[in-house]
Amino acid sequence: MEFELDISLLNLAADPDRISLAEILSVHRNHRARWREIKGYPKSLYYTIQSGYSSKKRILIITSRIWGDKRQLLEVSVASEDQIDQFYCGS
Repeated sequence: MEFELDISLLNLAADPDRISLAEILSVHRNHRARWREIKGYPKSLYYTIQSGYSSKKRILIITSRIWGDKRQLLEVSVASEDQIDQFYCGS
């Protein structure tokens, strides 16, 4: 099921890594991106972490939740080595 993306909680202008909406969308559309549910939250909120290569050839970590009929993006960052290992490589 596809959800409309809600970026209203992100402040991309203040991002030191200069992550753009286009780069976020490139990860979201990447069929090789990894999705993981964040444990400890009610299933109805469905918090997830997505990790994947962007159009700028860097791995982004995107934290989101399902809110009504939208996927609300909560935080976006360039992945650290530990995050790549944990969320993308799966160790």
